[in-house]
Amino acid sequence: MSSVVVPGTAPAPAQPSKLPAVPELLRPVPRKPRTTRRWVAGVLLIAVIAGLAWLARERVGSRAPEQELTAVPTATIVTGDIDRTIRVSGVVAAERFAALMAPRLRGSRAASGGYGAAGTKSVGTSAASSSTSTSGTSSSTSSSATGGSSQNSSATSTNTAVTGQSAAPGAPGSQSSSLGAIRGTQNRFGDRQTAQSSSTTTSQTSSSTQSTSSALGSSGLGSTAGNLLGSGSGTSGGAGTGGSTGSDFSLVLASVAKPGARVKKGDIVAEFDRQYQLNRLDDYKATVAQLDANLKHLQADQAVAKEAHDQLVRSAKADWDKALLDLKTAEVRSAIEAEDLKLAARETEAHYNESLKEAKLFEASQRAELRGAEIERDQARIELDRATVNVDRMVVHAPMDGTVVMQTIWRGGDFGQVQQGDQLWPGQTFMQIVDPSSMVILANLNQIDAETVRLGMKATVRLDAYPGAEFPTHIVGVGAMAKAGAFRPNYMRVIPIRLKLDQADSRIIPDISASADLVLASEKQVTVAPLSAIFSDGGGHAFVFLRTPDGWERREIEVGLGNHVAVALRSGVSPGDIVATKRPESKPPS
Repeated sequence: MSSVVVPGTAPAPAQPSKLPAVPELLRPVPRKPRTTRRWVAGVLLIAVIAGLAWLARERVGSRAPEQELTAVPTATIVTGDIDRTIRVSGVVAAERFAALMAPRLRGSRAASGGYGAAGTKSVGTSAASSSTSTSGTSSSTSSSATGGSSQNSSATSTNTAVTGQSAAPGAPGSQSSSLGAIRGTQNRFGDRQTAQSSSTTTSQTSSSTQSTSSALGSSGLGSTAGNLLGSGSGTSGGAGTGGSTGSDFSLVLASVAKPGARVKKGDIVAEFDRQYQLNRLDDYKATVAQLDANLKHLQADQAVAKEAHDQLVRSAKADWDKALLDLKTAEVRSAIEAEDLKLAARETEAHYNESLKEAKLFEASQRAELRGAEIERDQARIELDRATVNVDRMVVHAPMDGTVVMQTIWRGGDFGQVQQGDQLWPGQTFMQIVDPSSMVILANLNQIDAETVRLGMKATVRLDAYPGAEFPTHIVGVGAMAKAGAFRPNYMRVIPIRLKLDQADSRIIPDISASADLVLASEKQVTVAPLSAIFSDGGGHAFVFLRTPDGWERREIEVGLGNHVAVALRSGVSPGDIVATKRPESKPPS
């Protein structure tokens, strides 16, 4: 055996060993480095990490269903009311309102202003020369018993009585006078162009004569031909008169109520410039007064002429009686004288009979002349009444209590509300008086939904001016005829409907936009689920995904009334259940 030598000592002498021999395998192994511990620690660390990983994987596997339930959007089944609706749009308007229009003024459009060629008022006067009348001073004497002088005197008296009236044009008593000859183009009745001329003739039985224009006027279109628009007879050549036509009938707003103002019935809400019409009214008043005076003058002159003619008839009767008395002396006269007396008696008789016939014609002529003057006077009164009505119409009163709503007109290249100073056309609507307690919504319904609406249906109105506010209404009118919708082809028609508010609200004013949900059907206190939570397969069966502790469960349901966002459920779920609004990716456990 080998000996162990301790360093620093001398090796001992070899001695025989008394121990048994040790096998080679049982000899001690030489000591190795300390790296083994490191390996053991690494193995233990790996084992620990593996165990932790296994535990974590177990925990993740156990939480997978819960994490899947949390990732799907859900909704809760509730109990409530559900309505099936149709949405329409429209504007707010008033059911009770009064539309005010610019007045339509009536009357002659002559623009002479009632003044003559010299710039002075000429109604009922005449500038023509007049000649003297001999009706009141003519004599019918018979100075001798001869028939010739008596005949001449009678003839002279008769002719003078018929034609011996004032020859002044338009003067009462002028047999052929016409009021159109007086007026001509000299006043607002300037619709008759006349050419007046007078001439005097001298004879033993003469009286002045005149020529006057026909009642048809110079144009031959009648006395009102000058009133026709575009006829060109409304202008006057007199000094100081305007040549424009229709200026008296312009409609310029002198004052107007403010938009939105509250007015009472009878309040003045607008007034047009009335100066021209007031001037016309004064002219017509003066004209009517003058014509009334002329008519009375004419009646007096006719009475004088009638008496003068009656005197001529009585004179003719006296001449005839005298001729008959002279005829009785024919027996004591010569044959020639007797024959002359017979001829004189016949002639005076014929003259008397002719005077009687002329009396009837003379009376008819006087009645016609008087009636013509009355017609002229009545025409002037009609124009006066028209002018009075025009003046009254140009002051506009509120016909009812309400709020002022101004209309829009085209002004200066843009639309704007009517305001003071605007010139309007006759019959143009410029204002409305609305009752604020009668607001309605005017809407349009698609033609395909026409069969689904009925009178009395409930609706909910929302106004763009008040977001979030809702107003209960009901249908009070459905149009009988369809109309073309705005910005749509002509074949796409709409039905107008009218909805009335169940309760008045001061916030609702005319001409603001609105939308309404018409309630077609309704169910109260039913199980309601959102429409997004309802699924269906190819067979038409409806189902939902109900959340359970084990995961998502497919549940068959029975669907009731629904709309665009929710649906009523007859069976399959209960209030408080949670359903998925999106189809889960993993199938629920079987």
